[in-house]
Amino acid sequence: MKAAWPKPTKTLVDREAETRFAQLQAVISAIRTTRAELNVPLASKPPVRLAMKEATTRSFFEEQRSLLQTIASVSDVTVSAKSERQKDAASSIVDGIEVVVPLAGLIDTAKEAQRLQSRVAELTSHLARTDARLRDRHFTEKAPAEVVEQTKVQRAQTQDTLKKLSEYLAVLQS
Repeated sequence: MKAAWPKPTKTLVDREAETRFAQLQAVISAIRTTRAELNVPLASKPPVRLAMKEATTRSFFEEQRSLLQTIASVSDVTVSAKSERQKDAASSIVDGIEVVVPLAGLIDTAKEAQRLQSRVAELTSHLARTDARLRDRHFTEKAPAEVVEQTKVQRAQTQDTLKKLSEYLAVLQS
């Protein structure tokens, strides 16, 4: 109870392990985000393909295959050095790692494309309204600085979401 608080030891810090774990988290997040945004049913376990050039990163993901399958809820993880374009698949690049989730047979592409089109139209309209609000001198001069800044942040977030959904829509329509 009276002992001094322990001091961190720099020799126990493993930067490579921290980097690898961050990559694993980013890949899992990319898979989950893709599944959520494209309404892939939770019960389905699609196979996932990872492509990366670095051999040490490939061996790390090979070692972590079962963990990745469990946490990301996928059936199989294929790790390769070459990126291969695949029809009916959503792909994203995270930390130099291409994450490809095949969609064939998992979702109704026509229905999902229609849903994404309406969402893209909604976000485009919202973005136009936000741009008009930010161009309005009365708003920018009279509103508190925090409100103007928050509006700018929301605009950037909307633009990012719109870009991502447009990419998914392009995949579904190809």
